[in-house]
Amino acid sequence: MKRILYKYCKRLNCFTYILIHCFIISITTLQCVAQEKDSVKNNPFKFPILLFRNGEYHRSISEIMKLQYQYPLESKKYSFDLYLLKNYYYLSDFNNAAKSGQRIFSDIETKYKSQILHESALFYTKTLLDLNKIELAEKVWKTHWNQYNPFPQANLENYPELLDPVKADLYSSFLPGSGLFYSGEYQKGIVSFFVNAIFITGAYSYMKQNDYGIAGVLMFFELGWYFGGKTASIEAVEKHNTSIKKQYYNRWFSDNLNAHFE
Repeated sequence: MKRILYKYCKRLNCFTYILIHCFIISITTLQCVAQEKDSVKNNPFKFPILLFRNGEYHRSISEIMKLQYQYPLESKKYSFDLYLLKNYYYLSDFNNAAKSGQRIFSDIETKYKSQILHESALFYTKTLLDLNKIELAEKVWKTHWNQYNPFPQANLENYPELLDPVKADLYSSFLPGSGLFYSGEYQKGIVSFFVNAIFITGAYSYMKQNDYGIAGVLMFFELGWYFGGKTASIEAVEKHNTSIKKQYYNRWFSDNLNAHFE
């Protein structure tokens, strides 16, 4: 009987200890929340940043816009352009993120501190890469980050998956459709080859019959298809290279710079 009572009391003491511990944690948490609310109430500029850190990006954007309207001359509002850029970025709204970045870098000498510019350049560069605006991304990066991590060069020499538009043009010149095959557009290449073959065969046939009028009309359309195929092959190569470069730069960003986004 004594053993049973001893075990019961021991369990009761453990349960009481757990309850007291949970109560203390709850009180501490409530005090921290209350202090944070008081801090936000006394300084409204902290609220949108708190929302951003909690992942409430839409609310953070709304609060930032409201504060920028209410305090147009407040110097702190310029730091909110960075948070607008970051909010839009994490929402994958890259067009608005790019607009925010463009606003930051349009008047860098009078508004923004170097720390804001430095972090903004990181997000703005990544946004531009997601929008396939590689040249502008490179320009922004070289201005603010190149000394820490040089911007990579994706070209034919160091990235063999890229295709040469000059080769595509030459292939299409000698054999219509072959430039499209070179860029991986096989269906378009087949169509281009057969359409050109039909027009050339038709024009040759009518020339043998001395019907130069119809032959001339067919050759006119053939020239359109011929040069159109050359242009299409170059555009296909550029599309392919843009896709490869985007993968390349995103991989580079992921390997070297994702720590800045955590």
